[in-house]
Amino acid sequence: MSYRKNDFLLGRYYLKKDLAKENLYYIKRLRDMIRTSFGPLGNLKVLFDRRSGKYLVTKDGARILNELLSFHPAISVVADAGISTKNEAGDGSLMATLLSCELFEKAVKLMESGLHPANIVEGYMQALRDSLEIINMYTRPLVCHDENLIFALAKSIIITKVDSSSANYIARLVTNILSKHLPYTKDYNQLSDIIVVRERVGGSIDDSKIFRGVLLHKSGVDLLMPKVVRDAKIAIVDNDLGFKRTGLDVNVVIKEEWGIKNFYKTREDIMNEIIELLVKLGVNILLCSGNISDEMRRILTRNNILAIRNVSLHDIKIIANATRATVVSNVKSLTPEYLGFCETVRELIVSALDRWTLFENCIDPRYYSLLIRGFSENIVASVKGSVLDCIKVISKAVNYGGYVCGGGSLEMRIATYLRKSYYKHDGKKQLALLAYADAIEDSIVSLGENCGIDPVSAKTQLRSAHNRGEMGGINAFTRSIVNMEGTDIIDAAHVKAQLFKSATEAAIMLIRADFGYFREKIRQKPKDVIPAPVKLVRDVTDSYLKRLSSKK
Repeated sequence: MSYRKNDFLLGRYYLKKDLAKENLYYIKRLRDMIRTSFGPLGNLKVLFDRRSGKYLVTKDGARILNELLSFHPAISVVADAGISTKNEAGDGSLMATLLSCELFEKAVKLMESGLHPANIVEGYMQALRDSLEIINMYTRPLVCHDENLIFALAKSIIITKVDSSSANYIARLVTNILSKHLPYTKDYNQLSDIIVVRERVGGSIDDSKIFRGVLLHKSGVDLLMPKVVRDAKIAIVDNDLGFKRTGLDVNVVIKEEWGIKNFYKTREDIMNEIIELLVKLGVNILLCSGNISDEMRRILTRNNILAIRNVSLHDIKIIANATRATVVSNVKSLTPEYLGFCETVRELIVSALDRWTLFENCIDPRYYSLLIRGFSENIVASVKGSVLDCIKVISKAVNYGGYVCGGGSLEMRIATYLRKSYYKHDGKKQLALLAYADAIEDSIVSLGENCGIDPVSAKTQLRSAHNRGEMGGINAFTRSIVNMEGTDIIDAAHVKAQLFKSATEAAIMLIRADFGYFREKIRQKPKDVIPAPVKLVRDVTDSYLKRLSSKK
């Protein structure tokens, strides 16, 4: 590989073909790594940081790609394609990255055979336009009342990130929640507000539960406070409650003998005034974003008021919307109009010494909470991420996306169309269209490899099925090629469209690159163990001793 090294800048220069070979080397390494995680039976990846001791065990494409962004510029480009697909559409990160890797590999082969990058880019853009037309042609509307379709789509999303044994259970929980909201609320931003997803390490995934209301990972500040409150009247204060401890720079001067008694009596009168106001309003639930002093806790406990401190602003917003309460900064400004209402507020013991508070049957009945359980933080994070992705994908599919047949059947239909229609285009664009079709087929064959199907037989059977007019796809669970029409294996149409856009744009970006400068990391000298001031004193002392010895 020819490159020039500059001793001053400590960098490497790559020109044209050398840059393409350099990028292709790392693209292949990335493709070989992620392709085995593709599909419902994909394998897990273990990413371990020796310096921090942290590890990640997952097959979620976005989480894997986020850890690989800093390895090489080419890897960053295709990884960004997958991450942007996930952020925009909610899913499809692995397929977008895998397709962009295959597209770039096919483009490098065409460039080595003498095809100009401009011709390849023109052909890829034409293939992208044809792909989007076919996706629109085969898209079917997703009806919000059809729970079977919603469950099938939820399962296809969750099963690619969670073990198949638990994916059915989580998909059923998500379907039960969405079936109650989608007929009335289809916007994702509203759904993400009224569906509260909490997580807690411990137990298993099958211990996850749905609660009607808002679940808060907080409990009363005193163990003697009531555990269950009926007909709750809720006051929310965005401030501390009670007296703060004075700092060291505060001086309290008491001149009279009875000054100490008056000082504490004044404090008690102020707190009693607050309690009298709360009792007069009928408040039996008090939420504070700050701390509650010890004196105030005892008074609240005597009046059977359940007080919760240090509630985050995000949780305060959720509870305020669910109970129709108004947040105040000063507790003395509370009025009956500012109170929220809830049928029942009770304490839940999720596990040993792990207390939660459930605001059940709030005045806004749309609020539901989903508690995710799992034996490790990695499992809980993967399940929570898949649930949030599922809500996003399904809400967009119901609004304007729709669904298409899954199992790689739509991708194979696109590849079949490109092979049959490439001759309609003039010039060298035909070669790029065929390369685009080959890249799609190679990406889908990875799905069959991960479930134990021979890649050659999978490709030939899929081609034969689509030439017969069937929507042939890969059923990973039966390990066979089946007609996906009428099955419960479906995908979101907007995810397919977005991953084709992102993958094509990422591949074109790498194809157009003809010059690269990679600056090497400058190795810094290890720091001296001896501090500089100590070293200076030692040098001065040594020089002084040498002068004394020379005089003698």
